[in-house]
Amino acid sequence: MNHDFNKKVVGYLSGTFDLFHIGHLNLLKNAKAYCDYLIVGINKDALHKGKQVFIPFEERLEIVRSIRYVDYVIAAYKEDCDAYREIKYNYLFVGSDYKNSEKIQQV
Repeated sequence: MNHDFNKKVVGYLSGTFDLFHIGHLNLLKNAKAYCDYLIVGINKDALHKGKQVFIPFEERLEIVRSIRYVDYVIAAYKEDCDAYREIKYNYLFVGSDYKNSEKIQQV
């Protein structure tokens, strides 16, 4: 992915965004407040959380793509640090379910 961000502040967050709810919307809105360009990676499944997904991947892509706070949607990388190697984001945003998690401490 080669985007010319013209010195914009780029934010990235990834999630499953299954059964979209107000918490998802607030996460995207709050993340956008900190960056000029928000990229959202959509997980194809929720196996990393031991959960099943109800809404098909392509539909979740379209739902998130249609939200005004989101500038670009991609299939999520396996790890957020892998996304950084490709995107070079300035900020990584996570939901409250990852607060103080071991996964975030690695990034």
